[in-house]
Amino acid sequence: MVTIMTRQHCEFCDHWKPHGQDTLSEFGLCHRIRHQNEFLRHTAADEKLDQALQKAGVPLLADQLAVVDDPDGDMASLFTRADFGCVLFVPRPVD
Repeated sequence: MVTIMTRQHCEFCDHWKPHGQDTLSEFGLCHRIRHQNEFLRHTAADEKLDQALQKAGVPLLADQLAVVDDPDGDMASLFTRADFGCVLFVPRPVD
């Protein structure tokens, strides 16, 4: 496989897809930054549950560089412009 170095902008990232709808047409959706409720928080009160979830592969909130959240805790998404730079950048595979 050939790796081509690019700027670490969303438009070249494997986690980013153009949104292309309505008022967000110039933005895309980052699939790498997930809702904070998808991650495990260590709590002393529920240590056995935490250990079971960790064994099942649920990632730790403390290990994440970024998360999204909303006031209701239901759903949140990160929309960025194509030229946004990110430390979680993964180059899109070249055919």
